[in-house]
Amino acid sequence: MIKKNYRRAVDGGIIEIPLWDNFGYSYAKRIDGTKHPELEGLIDIIRVFNFWTKEPLEDLTILTTTPTLISLLVAGLSRPITQKYWKVVGKSSIINDDLEPLILKKRIDDEDPWFLTENGRKRVELPVDNTWDDYEQYIYQGTGNIEIMLTLKFMELEGINPQDHMDVTDERVSWMLK
Repeated sequence: MIKKNYRRAVDGGIIEIPLWDNFGYSYAKRIDGTKHPELEGLIDIIRVFNFWTKEPLEDLTILTTTPTLISLLVAGLSRPITQKYWKVVGKSSIINDDLEPLILKKRIDDEDPWFLTENGRKRVELPVDNTWDDYEQYIYQGTGNIEIMLTLKFMELEGINPQDHMDVTDERVSWMLK
């Protein structure tokens, strides 16, 4: 069940995320890891629904049966919400799937073969021949990067060529295309 009229990023809050270049809107559920021990205190996890629309949703119930596309840790979630770039449009119950631990990997330094993994808590040494592209880089992304990333992902799922709709010379977009 989804309730409406929330003004901040509460645990279970449904967030409307504008996609890049007016492509439409996506939706995510915010999970506050500080309230769920199984998430080891990670703040501002969003579970992005595998759903996008050209116009903002009036009825959020479609999201109750929509699977998660990706889970992300968001850097600085409160600012885009207080400045109304992203909107909290409802609240949903936390379900067991929301409490699955995140498996995140990110290279700390190009010269350093150490990576953060398993909720960002454990450092694991990896063989030197592993490259950046072998690992997911979705750890504490900025909201602008998330908007671009999701737009590119939904375009890919729809079979749309980003070069036909986006300024791929914009360094933020070209970085995400790599």
